[in-house]
Amino acid sequence: MTSTDLIDRLDDALAAGVRARFIDHAARLRPFSRALAELRQAMATHVFRAPGVTLDLRELVNDLDQATRREGFHVLHEWDGKALRVVQDSIVVAVLDFVVARRGTEPVDRGALAILLDYYFVYLLALAGMRAWDAPDPPAALSRVTRTLQQLQGEGSSGQRFADDAEMLLLMPRRS
Repeated sequence: MTSTDLIDRLDDALAAGVRARFIDHAARLRPFSRALAELRQAMATHVFRAPGVTLDLRELVNDLDQATRREGFHVLHEWDGKALRVVQDSIVVAVLDFVVARRGTEPVDRGALAILLDYYFVYLLALAGMRAWDAPDPPAALSRVTRTLQQLQGEGSSGQRFADDAEMLLLMPRRS
């Protein structure tokens, strides 16, 4: 599996409006903590489901994440320097858990769900950017990540701007 494969899947999901379908599905669940739990499960397993659509990124994400970890970098999971280990839950899942603890009893917030999903996709783009050097043309691979990032932050997005380009995403990974 390559970063190009991951970008292809993300491009397809963004172009087809799949992101909105996942948000619509989760937003129908009550209370907000249940909607967040649905999104958490999808982020933790890298499998997103909504009526009539499934986006299964498990194999792609796991392969790219393991390749990156073998090189000593951690994109999706935080490194606990005191315990000298990678934290079990991904960074995006930890942020989602924070939202559950603070806002889980509130009414469903579709905007918050959209930001969390976009945040997850940003981390996948950071992972793809880290693997760009595996591509035959690394600068072209980074440009592709940038285009997908722009699409992610464009029409139909949560409205949250995370980064301007792939190079900014490369600041996210941690070295163990």
